[in-house]
Amino acid sequence: MAEPPFRLLFTGARAATDRTVIVCALADEAAKLQPVEGRRPIVLVHGGSVDRKGNPVGADWIADDIWRGWGRQWPDRFLEPEVHPAKDHSTPLARNDHMVGLGADACCAVASAFASGTGHCARAARAADIPTQDYGWPTERRIARQSAPKPDPQPTLGTTPAG
Repeated sequence: MAEPPFRLLFTGARAATDRTVIVCALADEAAKLQPVEGRRPIVLVHGGSVDRKGNPVGADWIADDIWRGWGRQWPDRFLEPEVHPAKDHSTPLARNDHMVGLGADACCAVASAFASGTGHCARAARAADIPTQDYGWPTERRIARQSAPKPDPQPTLGTTPAG
């Protein structure tokens, strides 16, 4: 019996539109999951973000489009994406918990802010011991705190503050 496909959880901001960042994130994670020998196919798992009118929007659908394009070229490596719309759950955060609960071999996050659904999903994945990589705003608590602007150092004797 063949091994099950790798599962790559993708979480991205609705405001994210930089296709190059998303291509790089997906290519990087796919390369980590598929060593040159013994390749297993990968399924992309995402939440299918939509705007208030229900129209597909943001990084999830950009990733979906890229993945489907790769799947047309290499159908034995890039399987049909698995989409988990928030409308099928009580809240978008519940949807994120559901996707994480299904398990994944890796997670890539393209966040535009720490306090976001994308950040929530990435932190939930880390808590579930799913290797998670940020390709945008940092979603790890310790890194986000370290990224905060630091106050200017106090002048020491013999120096004058910049004016």
